[in-house]
Amino acid sequence: MGYTPDFEPVWRRADLLLEGLAMTFVLAIVAMACAIVLGLVIAVGQMSSVRVARRLATGYVQLARGTPLYVYIFWVYYSLGSATGILLTPFQAGVFCLATLYGAYLAEIDRGALQSVQREQREAAVALGLTAWQSFRDIVAPQAVRIAIPPTTNMFAMLFMDTSLVSAIGALELIRVARIGSSETFRPFEFYTVMGLIYVVVVLVVSALSAWLERVLRYEDPQAPQRSFREAFLKRVLRKPFSASTSR
Repeated sequence: MGYTPDFEPVWRRADLLLEGLAMTFVLAIVAMACAIVLGLVIAVGQMSSVRVARRLATGYVQLARGTPLYVYIFWVYYSLGSATGILLTPFQAGVFCLATLYGAYLAEIDRGALQSVQREQREAAVALGLTAWQSFRDIVAPQAVRIAIPPTTNMFAMLFMDTSLVSAIGALELIRVARIGSSETFRPFEFYTVMGLIYVVVVLVVSALSAWLERVLRYEDPQAPQRSFREAFLKRVLRKPFSASTSR
């Protein structure tokens, strides 16, 4: 017996999908904002001259990057809540887990971006009498932000996809509402197909935005006109010499 797709039930429940999409965006944006702040703090800790702060920051990054997000979400929502008595809503648990894990990835991006700023510029700022804060605010940060924005945008695309895991603890994001709609209409093919297309479209748009930002924010080193900040950033992050063939 052949199956005839019928997307009319999906259009009738479009409000449900839009509600789930809105929740997904809110979850992703709030988690990303928290992750950006956390990542910057950790990056500064990794570059700190204080050994304890440097080791703690490095240990956090290694631990977070080795933790499966799916397992982490269950542990925070169920195990941590029962052990401490701190009960989080699915949304709060999702934001916490996404922010703390992606903060570790963003810390590496921020660290590479900050270290890509030439040391001579920092020394020149000191020679001109600028304080450490003024040097960071006026010289280091503007250049580092230009380097960090494109990969950070890519990380947002990854985080947006990972919000689907929060449906496992009951958050009413896109996958959860698609599951509800398919169970009500007995049309899982149609609901999950539309849901998948929504994810693909969002990720493609964010990836295109990242590529555009990388072209717009490209910085040329006056001492090496053919080398961009992106190349310097990759050299710092990968910790190996950058060859011209890599960029081709």
